[in-house]
Amino acid sequence: MFAGRPPRRFDTVFFAFWLTHVPPDRFAGFSSMVAAALAPGGQVCFLDDRHQAHASERFVPDQAAPAVWRPLRDGSEHRVVKVYYRPDELAARLAGLGWSAEIRETGTPLLVGTACRTSGL
Repeated sequence: MFAGRPPRRFDTVFFAFWLTHVPPDRFAGFSSMVAAALAPGGQVCFLDDRHQAHASERFVPDQAAPAVWRPLRDGSEHRVVKVYYRPDELAARLAGLGWSAEIRETGTPLLVGTACRTSGL
């Protein structure tokens, strides 16, 4: 997923519950891959967990990337990357990578946002 390049460009790219699973050291590469998927003037739309959800997580200690334990229905538990963002933090991170983003929290447990590439970058 992080090394792939899209076969063509799209006016809109949408993803849900993905950004919080991108390891911090792969965020810039993921941003580049998404940018490569956008046609000129294209837009990204996304939703994900709000930062308040971290209070209910069981974090895995001593990990290179923030990780939590996720139980499955079969009773097994698996470690998954989980990086929570506040809207302003995520917008600033994206701005540093050449994006203009509008991100807000909703009255639900969701963070919603749109982003487009900043001209000239």
